[in-house]
Amino acid sequence: MAKQPPAKIGKYKVTEQIASGGMGAVYKAEHPTLSRYVIIKKLTLRGDASMRERFRREAQIMMDFTSDYIANVYDHFREGSSYYIVLEYVDGPTLETLLRKERYLPERVALRIFRSSCRALEYAHQRGVVHRDIKPGNILISKDGNVKLVDFGIASIHGAQSEENLTREGMTLGTPSYMAPEQYEDSSTVDKRADVYSMGVMLYEMTTGKKPFSNSISAEAIRRIQQGKYTAPRKHNPNISTATQRLIRRCMKNKPERRYQSMGQVLSKLDKVIDRRVRVEDRQVIGDYLAGKRTQYQPKSRARRLVVALAAVLVLALAGGAGYAYLEGYHYEYLYPDEYGALRVTVQLPTGAKAPEEVYVDAELFRDDGDEFPEVEEAQLRFSRDPERDTEDRFVMRSQKRYLPTGAYRIKVMAEQELMWQSFFLLPRDRQQQQGSTLEAREVTLDADSGRQLPLEVSLEVTNRATREPVEGPFEVSYSQDGEWEELTAELRDELQSGSVHRFRVETEGFFTEEYALRVEPYQTDLRVEAELTPYPAAVDIESNTGEIDMRIGGQERYFRGGRGGGLEPVPEIEEGRTELVLPPGEHRLTFRQNGASQTVTMRLDRLDRRTLRVSYDEENERISVDRVESRTDESLGEGES
Repeated sequence: MAKQPPAKIGKYKVTEQIASGGMGAVYKAEHPTLSRYVIIKKLTLRGDASMRERFRREAQIMMDFTSDYIANVYDHFREGSSYYIVLEYVDGPTLETLLRKERYLPERVALRIFRSSCRALEYAHQRGVVHRDIKPGNILISKDGNVKLVDFGIASIHGAQSEENLTREGMTLGTPSYMAPEQYEDSSTVDKRADVYSMGVMLYEMTTGKKPFSNSISAEAIRRIQQGKYTAPRKHNPNISTATQRLIRRCMKNKPERRYQSMGQVLSKLDKVIDRRVRVEDRQVIGDYLAGKRTQYQPKSRARRLVVALAAVLVLALAGGAGYAYLEGYHYEYLYPDEYGALRVTVQLPTGAKAPEEVYVDAELFRDDGDEFPEVEEAQLRFSRDPERDTEDRFVMRSQKRYLPTGAYRIKVMAEQELMWQSFFLLPRDRQQQQGSTLEAREVTLDADSGRQLPLEVSLEVTNRATREPVEGPFEVSYSQDGEWEELTAELRDELQSGSVHRFRVETEGFFTEEYALRVEPYQTDLRVEAELTPYPAAVDIESNTGEIDMRIGGQERYFRGGRGGGLEPVPEIEEGRTELVLPPGEHRLTFRQNGASQTVTMRLDRLDRRTLRVSYDEENERISVDRVESRTDESLGEGES
């Protein structure tokens, strides 16, 4: 009998299980506040540590991405013995499912899916990420024609220190039918050109219904891949255009240096292959095909659009508003709807001590060219209060609308002491107006003190409270976030995130155990715990035949009292009878004085030592004598408050 899926995972209500395997499962669930479905990927922690690291890395990579062509990641957490990633739910088939149903796609549809996938990879490559597992199963297509790339589980990050351990020299990673020749030899050294090759294989399959190479990994199959020997696409499907066949061949060159060297080059060529006279969105072509519509798209006349735009401006001019329209950028709406997009920037800040008009907010915009990132100096953004968007604990600062050439950008926002960066792709107005969320403009929203959890680096320094010197281990460090204490292992350290209260317990032999509860704000990513441990004390019992003896410790009238509740205190008066003196372990010099007579005793005390001194004053000879009477170990000194 099949195992029933859980009713809830974390805060998400599970609606169905989509897939399962030995390492985990995939669920469809409801987000509790966004009123939308999400996908939850589960990885059981038992097994290869590298698999856990790749799962964590996938979440880290995708959470940093903000591309219209890559599925969003909303959350990443651990529950019980499993890791979970929460992704955007795409209501539609994978490209693999679509190909199983249709066998191959019309060229106009295949090229549009191909272009959206290339844009996703161009975005990833510009950030140093190589996917390494491009295949139809990792391309999601929504019912309205949006294409999303997923599964960065075996992606490599240029310059990442952990990459060497995850992908060792000579290791092969990927799906055999789609892997570049060099990927069979050593996956650790491949670059973005391996993704270019895999995209060529995928376009071959989309337009022919066949893979250029078999799924099996045999010596003969690998030899054919390395030699670049495969059947020309047009022999399978004569309707493929010559231009598309050339595009496939150039992507699938067996030598990396002979391929397109970047996705930018592929897209530049692709734009020439797709009929640019037909001004219709990729998503419309794809969505119409999925809906069973066989639309014949008519070319748009730029001249006709220009006439309409000029007529609109003329109407505004007659109404006395042409100058205003130009200043507000409305001419972009009519004259350049396929070249310029509209942008607004919103910054949400917590309500605090400062009045909103006193809060410092500024922004700088950069063109994301993947190289020098030049600043867009003409796009100065001015922020003003937008009280209609305020909430009980947040207020909103919003920029004016700006029109910019379509393309990839990065924005740097300074809000008080916080610095925030975000990357985004600005679509042209004719595409923005087809989506409700960008109907007015593309809104880039940044949340100061946003609550988004980030990986937390924890460092620990342990010192002796009495001597201020480092404590030489070994120590036991435990961690708790839900009341249960567990050893703070290297794996657990990697899971810690900002935006919550973290509790640590430090223990070592001969010292009182200390616990620390520390609140870490969402934007704080480095936590340094300086733990001062109090050593078990020692004690000196002073027995005296008089109460008139004055005492100094180390020549001082104040001393550091030992024990957990200790601190700097006045040296106690010697009472007739017995006086207890609690001291930290170490060497101590005690001086006793009365009527001009004095006597000094130096002793070294170890933890839990209890010494007894008999101090007496001889009035006849005006002399102080000190006798060491007893020395023993007192375990009770290491219990509770001393």
